[in-house]
Amino acid sequence: MARHTQVDALAGVRADQSSTHSRNTIRSVKPVPCALISIVLTLGATALSPHAARADAAPATAAYRPLTPCRLLDTREDRRTKPTARESLLLAVRGQCGVATDATAVAITVTVTEAAGAGFITAWPSGEPMPLASTANYLVGETRANAALLSLGVGGNLALFASNSVHIVIDISGEFSPSAATTSGRFVGLTPVRAIDTQANAAPPLALNGSVNVALPANVPADATAMEVTITSTRAPAAGFVTAYPSGTARPFVSMLNTDAPRQTRTATQIVPVTANGLTVFSNAGGHLVVDVVGYFTGPSAPVTTDGLFVPSAPKRVLDTREAVRVYAGGAIAVDITSTVGSVAAVAANITATEAGPSGYLTAWAAQTAQPPTPTLTYEKRGEDVANLGVVSVSTAGLAVASTSGAHVVVDITGWFVGTPLATSTAAPLNTAPVRVSPSAPIGCLTYVPTPTSDGLYVTNIGKSRIVAHTDTAGPKGPIVIIGDSLTYGAALRTIRGLRNNGWGPICYDAMVARSITSSTSTRQSGIDTALRIKASDPVWNDPTITWIVGLGTNDVVSTGTSTLRARTHIDRLLATIGPNPIWWVNVHTANLNDQPRERAFNAAIASTGVHVIDWATFSTGAAWFASDNVHLSPTGYNARASFVVSSVHAW
Repeated sequence: MARHTQVDALAGVRADQSSTHSRNTIRSVKPVPCALISIVLTLGATALSPHAARADAAPATAAYRPLTPCRLLDTREDRRTKPTARESLLLAVRGQCGVATDATAVAITVTVTEAAGAGFITAWPSGEPMPLASTANYLVGETRANAALLSLGVGGNLALFASNSVHIVIDISGEFSPSAATTSGRFVGLTPVRAIDTQANAAPPLALNGSVNVALPANVPADATAMEVTITSTRAPAAGFVTAYPSGTARPFVSMLNTDAPRQTRTATQIVPVTANGLTVFSNAGGHLVVDVVGYFTGPSAPVTTDGLFVPSAPKRVLDTREAVRVYAGGAIAVDITSTVGSVAAVAANITATEAGPSGYLTAWAAQTAQPPTPTLTYEKRGEDVANLGVVSVSTAGLAVASTSGAHVVVDITGWFVGTPLATSTAAPLNTAPVRVSPSAPIGCLTYVPTPTSDGLYVTNIGKSRIVAHTDTAGPKGPIVIIGDSLTYGAALRTIRGLRNNGWGPICYDAMVARSITSSTSTRQSGIDTALRIKASDPVWNDPTITWIVGLGTNDVVSTGTSTLRARTHIDRLLATIGPNPIWWVNVHTANLNDQPRERAFNAAIASTGVHVIDWATFSTGAAWFASDNVHLSPTGYNARASFVVSSVHAW
């Protein structure tokens, strides 16, 4: 995994946990608006009774029944119940919020907030082993929401696990109960329909506490019980939340989507109960809303059949592109799900984008049918990890996933809807790797051709303050650029050789003593000017898919001080110069105690951009690698830095 924060717990993959169970502690929480909840917490456990037998296994099929949206759990109601890191919870569901005693699965929204650090939350049927899948991922301080269709476990309960301390809020909007052939509660997938886009025709945004009504589309019957909708919030002037609920009813005390900051774009999918007038979408922060209707659940006027009944399941992973090839920008891949779920009409899945490119979105749809123009999930920052529910119609070729800007994709199925898959009507999707331009060897990013070293490196030493180096050998991982300051200068040759040995090439390396991000002089080129020079030196370095490593900031903290905002301004200017490329940034750390508060602020700014972070600050803390000035490194320190940079990028 690429990010330095919880690298083994992102994007649908949980960290390995100890299987040793600690003593159980029973706590009570204050009543929430709809129910009184009791929680059993198991400290330091992987799951709750992971090997217990399912005493009440789910029947083959179940029908959906809408519930008045209701809050099942809010750990903020009793501050003593905030889960600590690596803590598991057992949540009673049956009998709460109107859930029937024979319910086998539920439609819920899981929200995490006030996160103490980066992590993930997993929800799954109690009594079963904790799955690999995560339900939502979060960074420190974030509020994130994701819906899920989950099978209920032993006693009608759900198990929850939080890898880092975070408050958990769970809202419920529907249940699935045992059913044979029936009229109501069966899922019918649609070609996604854009029902509302408040941005259309340059319309003004919603005011604070604004709402819009979403009428039933023409192909949704008037007695439909619910619709599956994908809602995107964008350009709101402040952080806030979005709630969707049946039109003409009181707005419930629940949310389906949250934003953390002004002008964020976030997407969430939910099954929302409806009336004949449709549904209402409320945004307490205003802004713009986009609503796509993806399917609906039948009402009493529908014919009696089993088509569209739900079969709940423990999470089953059907795709993880990190084990093969990512979905390239503009590309798509198909997933054959027959061996996992058989021949079905649609699947309920947790779909996760990880190690994403610049802002963009994923779309999931029936493979080898026309791709819809609507998103399944959106991501804003490079490297971001975002999960979202998808109830996706499938074809005889399975399901397909496309990315607008490139991402790794993880798909975990939590159930399926019986029926006949769609027939294929288009060719198989293409996922074409980007074509890279070959550099004008051997000049590459150099200004002239020096004599190569015995192992084929072209190195230009400019005085004792700058090194510009190039390799023209192509590697399977493609070209890579490294720019930095004196710490990058001191680790140059070992870093270049390590990258080349690990499959990178051609390589452009430009490091200079006392270099900062923005400040240039007649004798010292800034990071921004260096990036511009490299991009102008050869067409290969303008390719938006090649990787860049940045080792700058040590000389910038003097001017940015302890202001994360000021540091972010400097960083953003360089990122804009480089472009949408995958970027790794070596964060800053010295042994100078006076600089460390400024370094921490600068590192927070780096992390907030979504670039891949090479966490030199943590790796070097306490190490005896610093020279007498407490900034530069000993030979051993430079070797350690080079090896750490190479291994960090190699692990991606």
